[in-house]
Amino acid sequence: MNTTLSEQQQKYFLAAFTHTDSCEYESTNRLKLFQFADVHCKTASDNYPIHRQTCDEITFVYKGEGTVNHNDGSYHVESGSIHVCFEGDNHQPLSSKISPMKFYCIGYTLSEDNPLFPLREEVRARIESGVSPITTNSAGLESAFRTILSEFSSDDFNMTSEHIVVSTLNYIISSVLTSYLGKEEGKLRKMSMNDNLVLYIVSFLRNNVLDPRALNRLPTDTGYSYSYLSHTFSRKMEQSLKSFFYNLRMSYARELLKTKSVTEVSLMLGYASIHSFSRAYKGFRAQYKE
Repeated sequence: MNTTLSEQQQKYFLAAFTHTDSCEYESTNRLKLFQFADVHCKTASDNYPIHRQTCDEITFVYKGEGTVNHNDGSYHVESGSIHVCFEGDNHQPLSSKISPMKFYCIGYTLSEDNPLFPLREEVRARIESGVSPITTNSAGLESAFRTILSEFSSDDFNMTSEHIVVSTLNYIISSVLTSYLGKEEGKLRKMSMNDNLVLYIVSFLRNNVLDPRALNRLPTDTGYSYSYLSHTFSRKMEQSLKSFFYNLRMSYARELLKTKSVTEVSLMLGYASIHSFSRAYKGFRAQYKE
């Protein structure tokens, strides 16, 4: 993780924060993250040079306005605009002098066995056929990007953080790609509501990771039935709600075990016995072949 920038990087306003390490998550949900950046443009004269993509990239403008050059086209962007480009595309963000842009961008690749890959291919084909690479569907996205930024900025980035980051990245990619498919306005509103709900679930479970009954508390806390919450979460995150919370708790346990005994960690996580905790933790380690 790199949180310091050279003067040259400052000039080209690459990022207020950049994460460059790759990460993979489960064989059925393959995702590699190459860059995460919070970009604060300074002036129109310090524009980042046009470049060819070595991976896919999503840009979300959350303040200001400007122009994005994408292959042979030039497109206006403003607060709430989303730009997607794919590996091999040429693109260049150009900020307005009057209203400099601030935007998040993520560089990533999806393997062909990622459930989102067919959607990625459909969107790429549409853009190559002449559909604008600019879309808008900002509901919940800024919050999602801030969630990732918060995790990466933490002094204690661990496996728990990684689960949250990867789940949130899948949410962002799914939400953004879906916005290119021409859904009617009513469906988009419903999707945005559900997206916000998923973000809330992730935040709630992270804040209550020590409580073994946190999943049971979700219906009361959100006002939705557990079946609805479970269905919405699994559809957006490509994994079950129960599996996500299990991995979250075991990742947290892994970090606790660096400084605490098995007995202490078992009690902290609310297990009935050391044996039941050890069995659960052993299953978690086997899942990730540790």
